[in-house]
Amino acid sequence: MAAVPWNIIGLCVLSYTMVHISVQIITCSLPCLKHDTSFEEPWSTTDCGRVIGFASLAAALGYGIQGPAIDRWGAVFGLSMALGGCCFGAGLMATSQTQAQFIAGASVLRFSYAAGWPAEMKALKLLVPEEHQPMAVSTLGFASRGGAILGMCVFGVLTQNEILTWREIAIQAALILLVIGGGVVVLVRQLVKAAPSEGRGKAQPFLSLLQEPAVWLLTFAFACLCHVQHADDFMPLLFHGLTGSSHSVTFSAVYPGGGIAAMVLNAWKGHLLTRRQREQLYVIASAASAGCLAVLLLLHQTQEGPDSSPLMTWLIAIILFIAAFCCAMPYYLVPNLFAFDLMGTECATLIAFFEWTSFCSKMPAHMFSLHMAETSWDLVLLQMTITMFLAAVSIQALLPRWRALQKHRRHGGISPMTNSPVLKAGSPMKGGRLVSEISLEEAATDDHVASYTALSKRGK
Repeated sequence: MAAVPWNIIGLCVLSYTMVHISVQIITCSLPCLKHDTSFEEPWSTTDCGRVIGFASLAAALGYGIQGPAIDRWGAVFGLSMALGGCCFGAGLMATSQTQAQFIAGASVLRFSYAAGWPAEMKALKLLVPEEHQPMAVSTLGFASRGGAILGMCVFGVLTQNEILTWREIAIQAALILLVIGGGVVVLVRQLVKAAPSEGRGKAQPFLSLLQEPAVWLLTFAFACLCHVQHADDFMPLLFHGLTGSSHSVTFSAVYPGGGIAAMVLNAWKGHLLTRRQREQLYVIASAASAGCLAVLLLLHQTQEGPDSSPLMTWLIAIILFIAAFCCAMPYYLVPNLFAFDLMGTECATLIAFFEWTSFCSKMPAHMFSLHMAETSWDLVLLQMTITMFLAAVSIQALLPRWRALQKHRRHGGISPMTNSPVLKAGSPMKGGRLVSEISLEEAATDDHVASYTALSKRGK
């Protein structure tokens, strides 16, 4: 087994943690805006809503644009866009004097943030051996959740104790992104240049990619997973609605904590599982998360009165922790490893597509959840339970096609949607043809693999 390249994994974790911390400038500065006399006009709650709306729109546009750009110009370009853009956006926010300037800075920051995950995934695919890629993705997932929590904690401590204003924090964040982020980009560039080239083929048109049913199966599954995994967006409200606890904000931290625990465990012990065991674990974990939410729904219906006892409050917190723990593994691993298999090193566009579709579906789904919450939080739990069950069913339906893709790769040695990596000079010949070419033709006789082969030919 190849050695774990901790240098590139560490650099990716550091850079993505910085990106996620910088995004918290938007969220955590909003309560301070009404009291900031440096602005030319006063702020209202509606104005803060416009900030979130425009920033979300910028992130959606970013996912649509950044992925293809990263596949075109490389992972180093994507990291430069993420770190440099977040630095510029934080600087714009820190120096803003009007609402328009603040919104522009927040939009630049979120647009640049969208380049982070696809660029990091492309770098991991290029530089991390295949047997260590699940661990590397899990470690980066930990950086994602950990960076967000760390950013909120640091921001809260500094502002609540009046150590720094939100503007001073934004300036410091911009300087850190410029200095440390610049160093990360230089080091990653050196690693990419030193890595053995796998070649870069001509990728099939994106519309050809969308003709593959497996892509849509995973798109639907990932949207379902995203809706439940990011329920921490309204978890304080959900926890208060279920328990009536005055400490709902504190208790709600168990939900992202469950996701972090899952990523830590997978990064630590995930290598002990075979690929087939890991695939089945995705389905089992999704079903287990749905089961936890169903148990929570039944438990809440048996509760008398709006307020829970301390024991019931802790029991609800534990169940939510387990639900998030089970949801995290398929959420972080399935779409990224699938994109690695299907697109090889040209995976950024597909990963960005998954992120874009899940992001766009999450917003209306969460709005609908909060609308139902006005009637009963039981309806929200029921919606989340059904959503996770659909995710488990979709992943189970995806696995046969995914395994066929693996068989295709073993026979042909190339990604079915790209012509990369190119076969190197000196490849063994048989009857005047490359052995891998003959193997690819033999692989096409398999009914499952034939669909991928036909799709590849249509795109040529």
